[in-house]
Amino acid sequence: MDDCRSNDNRAIWEHYVGDWPPTSSVDLEVERVRLNWPEYLNLEEPWIRRAIGVAGACHAADDVPLAIGFFGGVAFRLHCPSCSQSGSAFFRDPADMDLSTISSQGKQVVERLCRMVETHGTWFAHFVTTADRNFNRMRQGKRYQLRTLHPSTRDKPEFCKVDVVADRLEFCHRVPIVEVVTGGTDPLCTIGLVNLLLSKLQYIRAVDDGPDIPCDRVLMPFGRHEVLIGMEDKDLRDVAALVHDHELGSGPERIDPNLLMVRLRSDWALSRTVILNLHNIAEHPERLAALGIDQTGTDLLRRRFSELLQTLEPVASLAKPLWRKVVGGQWWETVDDI
Repeated sequence: MDDCRSNDNRAIWEHYVGDWPPTSSVDLEVERVRLNWPEYLNLEEPWIRRAIGVAGACHAADDVPLAIGFFGGVAFRLHCPSCSQSGSAFFRDPADMDLSTISSQGKQVVERLCRMVETHGTWFAHFVTTADRNFNRMRQGKRYQLRTLHPSTRDKPEFCKVDVVADRLEFCHRVPIVEVVTGGTDPLCTIGLVNLLLSKLQYIRAVDDGPDIPCDRVLMPFGRHEVLIGMEDKDLRDVAALVHDHELGSGPERIDPNLLMVRLRSDWALSRTVILNLHNIAEHPERLAALGIDQTGTDLLRRRFSELLQTLEPVASLAKPLWRKVVGGQWWETVDDI
């Protein structure tokens, strides 16, 4: 049993973890209070339960604290109350869990997660398969992959991936996260509101133009036969939830346009992609309505996205471009999946 490709999930579970059904020894309310996380978090929501356990393990009172920052769907759940309401237009069920750390602690984070089966119970078990070990070895400390029980599992084991990245998010663009992860500036152990926003707005992809391309995702023509497309609906849903649930401005739990300006001014390529995606949202409000967001929510989002564009676009235009990325060429990295 060297990986998770077997169809017998029960056998995989018994090989790597132990008996079924899973157990938990964690008082999540006590742990939430110890972490000083807000009361709006729904402790019946499986992903919130998993996040509290992971954060508690990495910041255990009797062990060396490790620098971690959630990103991806779980991080949006933590920061956005509307994401955890199953009837909400902003709700979606994440497929996996994404974590960031610093390169000097990557192996320690993996080891700490794998020890959770002993400290927290088998419901929190994480394990590394042979395929994962090979993947981790090839990434040379920049990224790690583990497996864990999908939080929504009920009658039989279902697994999901846990991705751990070090120092920066490297997708279509690089988004550095060391400062916020090591500084502990985000009370919910995420990469912070600005970085969460950039992690979604940095998406861009060149595809062959054709009738199957959704017009409302097209950012601009590219070359003779291609167009550039922006965020998928799942990412737009996350971005909309973040902007809906947080006012613009400085201070805790606010999206800081000044911090965004600093980030975009120093990275011309990232700034160009972010501005294109913001324009796409502003020019296609029907995408927000199609997600099920009501008129009041749509109006609020259009106003806040418009404010962001007015603030960021002049600053982004001042960012110094790299010449090799200017003359009609590609200014982003091509990725298969984000």
